[in-house]
Amino acid sequence: MQMTMDSFVCIWVQASEERKIRAMDTLLGNDSVMKEQYYTPRQISEKYNISTGTISTACHSGQLRFVKLGGAVRIAESAIAEWIKKEKTTVVSEIEQQNVNKMETNAEQNANM
Repeated sequence: MQMTMDSFVCIWVQASEERKIRAMDTLLGNDSVMKEQYYTPRQISEKYNISTGTISTACHSGQLRFVKLGGAVRIAESAIAEWIKKEKTTVVSEIEQQNVNKMETNAEQNANM
């Protein structure tokens, strides 16, 4: 059976968001992504105690991968894990740099005594 563009559009509009994600993943050949759980920014906010503003900023700055379906933002579980890991690394790096700066300052003060 050949599908016309009109029948495709009709089916697409009626499909659930999960089915749309699966269809796009299939078209893109992304089988592993099909099995992933997707969350709304509000769900992530509640689960990880992160403000929705922080999540929105991370999405639109390119730090957090997301998809848009019918204008609604959905974020894959793997994208959340990657983003949290990067954020932890950034915080640890900043703390380490602060410690290095303190050590250098103390060394300079001791040298001047």
